[in-house]
Amino acid sequence: MGAKRADDCLEMPWGIYDGWEEVRRCYLKDHSDRTDPGMEESMKGGMFIHEMDTEVLLVADDGKTARGFWITPGHETFVGPDGAVATWSWGKYAADFIKEDGVWKIWHLRLYPLFLAPYDKPWTKVSVRGDILDNMRSVDRHPSANHWGYNTTAIYPTDQPESPLPYQTFDDVGLTFIDPKK
Repeated sequence: MGAKRADDCLEMPWGIYDGWEEVRRCYLKDHSDRTDPGMEESMKGGMFIHEMDTEVLLVADDGKTARGFWITPGHETFVGPDGAVATWSWGKYAADFIKEDGVWKIWHLRLYPLFLAPYDKPWTKVSVRGDILDNMRSVDRHPSANHWGYNTTAIYPTDQPESPLPYQTFDDVGLTFIDPKK
């Protein structure tokens, strides 16, 4: 469960959600609330699985915050008017956690896409900025700056989430990723 704070932040490839209500909106509106009537019909044929591996978790010396990092190999199946489209979807996650009332909660979360490619095409031939991602983009989100995608002329960026390093307090180092608003 996430923290319920005004400074919560969730960065997805299609936009940034600031504050608890916006993060909630991402999961219940933009990702769809499975309790809504008719949701079963609209979800038929869809399948979204992202494994979280190579986990690295590090608690600050003061014990008030923690950082996490994962690589997430996955696959997604979207159903549209032309049938199902199966994709490979790989990325990285970076998270800041905060302890509230003795319980660890997600505070900031960033999904950094590496590639999104139809299963029948080499990911070296498709950019993460493909049609699928463009269709997911929310028109009312301030855009995410992390739209890097592999191509044969791309240089792997330096602003991606990395394994956390030891730190004293959150105030010493700030977000686990570059703050897109600065």
